[in-house]
Amino acid sequence: MSQEQQPKYVNSPETAIYSKGRILYGLHLAKQAIRERGYAVLVEGYFDFAQAFQAGITPTVALSGTALTPSQARLLRRSTGKVILSFDPDAAGQAAAVRSCDLLVTEGFQVKVAVLPAGDDPDGFIRRHGPAGYVDQLKSAQPYLDYLLERSARGYDFTDAASRRDFLTSMLSVAARIPDAAARDQFADRLAHRAQVLEEVVRAEIRKAAVERRTSVTSPQMAMGAPPKQAERGLIWALIRDPASALAAMDEADLEGDDLTGLTTGPILRVALSLRELSAGLVPDTLVARLSQEEADLTRDLASAVTSPAPANECVRALKRGRYERERAAVQREIDRLQELGATSHGGQIDALWARKIDILHRIEALNG
Repeated sequence: MSQEQQPKYVNSPETAIYSKGRILYGLHLAKQAIRERGYAVLVEGYFDFAQAFQAGITPTVALSGTALTPSQARLLRRSTGKVILSFDPDAAGQAAAVRSCDLLVTEGFQVKVAVLPAGDDPDGFIRRHGPAGYVDQLKSAQPYLDYLLERSARGYDFTDAASRRDFLTSMLSVAARIPDAAARDQFADRLAHRAQVLEEVVRAEIRKAAVERRTSVTSPQMAMGAPPKQAERGLIWALIRDPASALAAMDEADLEGDDLTGLTTGPILRVALSLRELSAGLVPDTLVARLSQEEADLTRDLASAVTSPAPANECVRALKRGRYERERAAVQREIDRLQELGATSHGGQIDALWARKIDILHRIEALNG
């Protein structure tokens, strides 16, 4: 075949002898390696399988260029309960990955997704980067539910109640199909954190959906953000009732946008950050005027308290501390992930992450002091 010839192959039609929906291509060669290693690498096409297998990545099987079927999932279940999906990174490949993963999760598999660079497939990637490069891609595969959560969250505005509800509805059917109750609750917690909704509310809604086979959100609380923390309430109270102290506290601690990530009142406080050059007397009315109706109503409600929940400077320090705690937790998760993959081969990255963690801890101590 010439270099420019396309496609690589033309998929044959179904026949009485060869039914692609009931066969995993290469399973007769890979079965022993799958059982020994405890997982299977699932690729899309014949060439992907052939290239991986001859490169020594032997627990590999292919779907023969078709969608995964329940018959294939049950066939694979005889050899392992863990799968790494390695499909093409284009839109069609990733859509097929989501459909396949949904089926595998429903069948009780533990699933991870390895996403190759744009323009590559396993066949081409191995030829260009070698077996070791492909193995590294497989080792860094992301748990499917985390992959799906991040992929699905793109395009949603979590400061908007309707957008938040749409996102939760899109995830509800996926969560309800997770067969293990503990795994369902864990996914519910991650979903709640991503959508800024109370964990208990999301858990309850998913449990009901699993029992009732519902695919849409019914609880009005699912569209509501988590209640503002004391630090948020105190700072917004000060912005309306004592703007001079609020502006001074924000300047002293150098409050910035990253400190507000994930907060229910984040959009309100980001507008407040843009008003730091105004005189204190102009801040309350200007802030309310630049907010949406929903945000303005929340701001007035928080400012209606007789006394502040906490002094403005303490509130700002608490918001900074919350940001550093989130960063520390994220760094620790990455350290744990790399150590699980092998501390020897990722020693440099782990050392850098430890240095970053120590720096964050010093920042937290300074705030506490």
